[in-house]
Amino acid sequence: MEFATVNETGHQPPGTDSIVSNTLFQPMMPYSAAEFNFLGNLSRTEQLDPKTPLQMQQIPRIWNFDYQMGSQSYTDALVACPGGFTNRLGWVQSNSPFSDHIHILKRLLSSKVGTAARFVDAQSYRSIFQSVSTVWALFNSITRPDVMNWLSKTKFFHIIELTIWQILPCPYTFSRVQQQYRPTQLQVTLQGQYPCVIDWVPFPLIRDRLIQYHAANPSIDQIFCDAVSAYVVESHLSDLVIGCPPLKVYVRVTDLVISMAGDEGEDPDIVPTIPATNVQTLFTSPKHARLAFEHLKMDCGSSYYKVDPVFFEKYPELYTASDEKIAKGIPLKPEFQTTITHFMFHVSNSLYYG
Repeated sequence: MEFATVNETGHQPPGTDSIVSNTLFQPMMPYSAAEFNFLGNLSRTEQLDPKTPLQMQQIPRIWNFDYQMGSQSYTDALVACPGGFTNRLGWVQSNSPFSDHIHILKRLLSSKVGTAARFVDAQSYRSIFQSVSTVWALFNSITRPDVMNWLSKTKFFHIIELTIWQILPCPYTFSRVQQQYRPTQLQVTLQGQYPCVIDWVPFPLIRDRLIQYHAANPSIDQIFCDAVSAYVVESHLSDLVIGCPPLKVYVRVTDLVISMAGDEGEDPDIVPTIPATNVQTLFTSPKHARLAFEHLKMDCGSSYYKVDPVFFEKYPELYTASDEKIAKGIPLKPEFQTTITHFMFHVSNSLYYG
């Protein structure tokens, strides 16, 4: 099975320009010569007779994202490779290496902490939390240390709570899942029919649209990285820079994480203060960056996070006008910005083949 990768405008959909994970999810050339001839004849016939039976043979919604790369296309692709990528752990390599790794680790964690029917209370939850936290930390620190710089500073413990509920679903574990990560109705309905890395996006409306439009996208992991790069926190300029008016602004989490690195080379006599003397000091001084990071509560998980509107310039199909999680204001940013890529998260699948 192959996937067409053109949208209703006739252009390649956003996020389909990266390396694909396997042939089942490779984007195909839009049409073969025979198909082009058929469509050409169809077009000419329709001009002569709009009610021709050929008109009724058109595939509905063929230009839509959901038809080309939605959850049904994702499921169809996995079903179409019986045993082709299956190994002894009983999984199928998909278009999302991130999701494949998450899936395997959850299976291993499930076998360690018990079955879904296990009773969980506050005391046992602490033990389970420690086990899951240790597994995720070891996996990331060993296989992708670049990511740990981001994860350790943002303290993304909400992912641990989500994982615990997924492997041990019960009222208590669900009550511990942060509100933004609780599954939408669409996630519940289509569980297992989309890459599970989508569950890690802390914005419900974006999760739903990713499932609808990009579940089978061969670049879904990069879209996830772009979403992470777009996490921002709103503030007022007067709270961050001395002598400025109280204009609403927002700052990317990634910009401050990167600016915090290398503080060992900074003058030890520098005593950072917030508000800072100017905007650039927030990004050129690691000590000021760290202070701003804490001031904006970026180290408290995703509760304060919103989405940089620039993200929707690249992925307009993910935009929802009513989404309150879209940041408003003026962006404060360094001279050069870094975007997280899926290569930073990449782990060789050979890890699971033994």
